[in-house]
Amino acid sequence: MSKRTALVALVLFAALPLHAAFRDVVRAVEARTQMHPTYIPLLGLARFAVWIVHPEGVYDFQLATFEGEAARNVDFDELTATVRKAAGNDYHPLVQARSKRKGEFTYILAKAVDGNRVEFMLATHDHSDTVVIRAVIDADTMLAHINDPHSFARLGTK
Repeated sequence: MSKRTALVALVLFAALPLHAAFRDVVRAVEARTQMHPTYIPLLGLARFAVWIVHPEGVYDFQLATFEGEAARNVDFDELTATVRKAAGNDYHPLVQARSKRKGEFTYILAKAVDGNRVEFMLATHDHSDTVVIRAVIDADTMLAHINDPHSFARLGTK
């Protein structure tokens, strides 16, 4: 590998900050479910592009997907407590939804980052899939989309 390639790799690695809370949550979910995260090709490149361009007020994101059957039964209360503990005290619960009949749940935590940015940590589980997402977004842009009645119509047509 040439020095130029090594330098580019080092700059990209430094430009894509890894967040300990996200890694801790992923590790906790992995330990709790006995499932391993699935590799997603080119996700790092997409994350880098979002970090530079900020489309629709999104400043950063991370994604981990766990597919397949868990070695242990995934319990809502235990997993949300695990996610809450791994995320840290800076995050505050925003949404908790579950279906006991279907065994599905979603748990969303949020924290203020700086100025107008909000960081969300989302963990969701259905029968055989578990997803953990961390996203940093602009609060004003998010509220503009929520308050715009046409934004949901555009979303429904995609």
